[in-house]
Amino acid sequence: MPRFCAAAPHDGPLCAEQVTADTLVIATGAVAKKLDFPGSGEHGGFWNKGISACAVCDGAAPMFRNAPLAVIGGGDTAMEESQFLTRYGSKVR
Repeated sequence: MPRFCAAAPHDGPLCAEQVTADTLVIATGAVAKKLDFPGSGEHGGFWNKGISACAVCDGAAPMFRNAPLAVIGGGDTAMEESQFLTRYGSKVR
């Protein structure tokens, strides 16, 4: 069974404390790249009121069901999010 450092900087045998685990989840973190335009802000805007950064998190919400949806972005992530949203939206662009 692998052993992992329980505290930063996660440098293996140099760690003061190690943890034994069957599974390791590496969560590197991700931050949505928000576009700046009128109405896009978190305070008083449409963020989480029609603008979302996570299709898996929000795609099944009633506000998106059977509605035309648009994905803004590029690369693999945008394609994966678009494919996921085809389950819920009437049209995905």
